[in-house]
Amino acid sequence: MFSPTPTPSTPSAPAASASFPVARWAAILLGASIPISVALDNLLLAVFLLAWVLGGGWREKFSAIRRHPVTPVVLALCGIVLLGCLYGPSDNAETLRFLRKYANLLLILLLLPLFRDPRDRLRALAAFGAAMGLTLLLSLLLWRGLLPDGLLAERLAENPVVFKLHITHGIFMALASFLAAVAALHLDPAQRRWRLLLAGAALLAAFNVLFMIEGRTGQLALTCLLGYFFIDRFRWRGMLLATAGLVVVVAIAYQLQAPLIERFALAAGEYRQWTGVGANKTSIGARLDFYINTLSIIREHPFFGVGTGGFTAAYAAVVAGTGQVAWNNPHNQYLLTAAQYGIVGLGMLLWMFYAIWRSAGSLPKPWQLAARGLLLVMMVGNLFNSFLLDHAESLLFVWMTGVLLAGCPPRAARTEPT
Repeated sequence: MFSPTPTPSTPSAPAASASFPVARWAAILLGASIPISVALDNLLLAVFLLAWVLGGGWREKFSAIRRHPVTPVVLALCGIVLLGCLYGPSDNAETLRFLRKYANLLLILLLLPLFRDPRDRLRALAAFGAAMGLTLLLSLLLWRGLLPDGLLAERLAENPVVFKLHITHGIFMALASFLAAVAALHLDPAQRRWRLLLAGAALLAAFNVLFMIEGRTGQLALTCLLGYFFIDRFRWRGMLLATAGLVVVVAIAYQLQAPLIERFALAAGEYRQWTGVGANKTSIGARLDFYINTLSIIREHPFFGVGTGGFTAAYAAVVAGTGQVAWNNPHNQYLLTAAQYGIVGLGMLLWMFYAIWRSAGSLPKPWQLAARGLLLVMMVGNLFNSFLLDHAESLLFVWMTGVLLAGCPPRAARTEPT
């Protein structure tokens, strides 16, 4: 599995993370709360931030942050967000709302000093895995009608999501399936029972995403993760295996009339119905309207955008008098970033994703796969959602990025990834 042994590049890792026990354990427990409870997230974040500030060890903390390879780009992107507060049509409330959302990115840096010990990274991933295991169990019981009456009264067996809405459930479960598969692959061969348990959990989680729930975003993310897993494992032959696996899944889903087929057939039908901006009110039609209207904002403000929080007013101006509903989110993080900060901001966002991918290359193989799998989920999801604005998705991304990349060697000692 993910090795608990410190790497040579971090010889003092255990002592470092042990210096901040309250902040570290609050951060570890976030892994269990993010898939389940927003209220618990906020409580643990408050404890974490307070303990981080009051815990001392400033020189050690800032040294770990300053020397990490992703620090410059995260700070640069946050700097663009701050500069965006100085211009554009946004009012103070919208500016502060977007500023709070994007401030989550700084959590990546705050976590880096606390997770130098691989054992703490394992604990954090185990906490996330436990929460997703509970989610999967309840989802399966709900699907089969085996839950006691009233336990999840507002949830339906036809779309058995539990703690989150179907988009979030699908994204989280796709990532959990991938992480379980990676863990099963890299666990010590002598631990056969654990490998079988993890492999079974990976398959059940994948089944949950593909055959039980309605989240198209999670299904696309899982497909990309499947391709990445096989290509990394088998190189060019992996592409053939991934394609064959996808064909088999689609064939089975078609025979079972699973939500996978129904939802994509619905999307195709809605796309064919769409005849122009504002022509209909379907889910796909609304998204196409968002995209086209947002592109018009980008054309008018191509270099620096409309500023932090300026999207809401700019979009309202575009749809004024058309009968379309004004909105504050185009459901595409790339378009939203380009609209707010122009090509400069979009380039910085993509640079951050590239820096995360490249930094992950310096990690041992299982950690590398986990970090890059997380990034793939985020990048795919942002094609159809603005995940940096969504509490659970944004928090999971920054939390797990900080946890996993804490194992990167510092910039001065870093070698090129293979």
